[in-house]
Amino acid sequence: MKHIFLSISCPGQFKDLIAFELSKFGNLIFLENENGLETSFKNNSIIKTKINDFLLHIQTLIPQITFDFSFIEHENWNKVWEKNFSPEILANKYYIKAPFHNSQNNELTEVIIIPSMAFGTGHHETTAMMVELMETIDFVNKHVIDFGCGTGILSIIAEKKGSKDIIAIDNDVESVKSTRNNINLNTCYCIKTKKASLKMFESSRFDIILANINLNILKKYAGTISNCLKENGKMICSGFRINDLMELENSYKKLSLYIEKTIIKNEWAAAIISGK
Repeated sequence: MKHIFLSISCPGQFKDLIAFELSKFGNLIFLENENGLETSFKNNSIIKTKINDFLLHIQTLIPQITFDFSFIEHENWNKVWEKNFSPEILANKYYIKAPFHNSQNNELTEVIIIPSMAFGTGHHETTAMMVELMETIDFVNKHVIDFGCGTGILSIIAEKKGSKDIIAIDNDVESVKSTRNNINLNTCYCIKTKKASLKMFESSRFDIILANINLNILKKYAGTISNCLKENGKMICSGFRINDLMELENSYKKLSLYIEKTIIKNEWAAAIISGK
């Protein structure tokens, strides 16, 4: 199946900002190169138009930015992605590797992730911070939902931390497929996957909600998240900037939910939100 390939040439100091803003239009994974960024996504005219309009606007502010759309076979993009995929260590505990990487003979817990277009390979700051915050919470026998599961990396780690009841959901069918493949690779038995919205689980109650998404979605689903959390439940979330923390906090204060812990990496932030 044909995918749209996007190549962006831009000054280095703008790479992170552009990748962050464009990620709001879908689960886009960007590879950095010497000149800028590149990514690929399913042939979707609506997403392409949104990206095109955004980049045209940015060009009026930063004329050095140029971009180009072309078509590429999905398999060809995956080969490029795999070539640039390297093992990653998260929270000094988890060794994130692809099936074609050698195992590590040490005390790290191995997590196998197939490189794909789904978000969540451990290389982005937000995923790393999510795992760091997960390490501060007891998952044993906890009921967990992974909202926007991507590759399923957080669900897999939740099971390795002792959760026996995990639901991984995403609105993107490719992400759900990716999660299922990675569940099998890691011989997980406690994770159920579904293409779904969190609103479908509003009558359920969870001890822990994992949400590595973005500020707009976290705000949009604040009421649903509040309804889904058990009385002493916690949400671990990321996908937003340091400057977004106040806006996020204000959205959840209205629901008697509060930020109890934050961490920061390279202008990105992650937080634990709970009731008090």
